[in-house]
Amino acid sequence: FQIEMKYASWRLGFVIKEVPIIFQDRSLGSSKMNKGIIKEGVLGVLQLRLYTFLTNYRKKRSTPAAS
Repeated sequence: FQIEMKYASWRLGFVIKEVPIIFQDRSLGSSKMNKGIIKEGVLGVLQLRLYTFLTNYRKKRSTPAAS
């Protein structure tokens, strides 16, 4: 979701600015990150790129000429 939102915003001409965040290491339990989540992220990016290539995904807004 976040990658798609960032990509769509960029295609529409919005400026993207990243704000760093700091995660604390877990003191209890184990990470929920696994190979499936990584695979989903990589395939999601590839799918989004393929979708953009095959369809008329919204393009960046052009600035109207001053009259």
